[in-house]
Amino acid sequence: MSTEQTISSKKVIEQEAKYASAYLVIGLMAMAIDLSLYFYMSNILALAPILSLIIAVGVAIIFGFVMNQRYNFKVETAIWKRFISYASINSVGLIAGVVTMYIFNTLLGFNDNIVRVVSLVFIVGGQYLFNRIISFNKKSFTNEG
Repeated sequence: MSTEQTISSKKVIEQEAKYASAYLVIGLMAMAIDLSLYFYMSNILALAPILSLIIAVGVAIIFGFVMNQRYNFKVETAIWKRFISYASINSVGLIAGVVTMYIFNTLLGFNDNIVRVVSLVFIVGGQYLFNRIISFNKKSFTNEG
């Protein structure tokens, strides 16, 4: 491998690490918004857990997209297409959360707050992978690729 290839590979790895780190920070902020809204609506307002989940995730999806689009990946093309892609990928996480809540809270009687926190652990990693590859790939939704 040439010196130029080594330097180029190193830059790519460093950039991907920056993206992943920023995505994690933004994701943690979105998760805090999601959980705060969920706990407030479910515990204080006494809304149904599944309705609380849908609203909280919807707000977190919008927040996460805007922050990642503007400050992390800095993509400026096809914003609505990217948002639809991002929201679709995150909606799969929402569906997984709803199914998990239904099974473990409604059917099996586990505490909804615990179910919500545990389910997030399994959903977030997959969302990053697909959003990085599809929603925030600079070549996605352009004529180039």
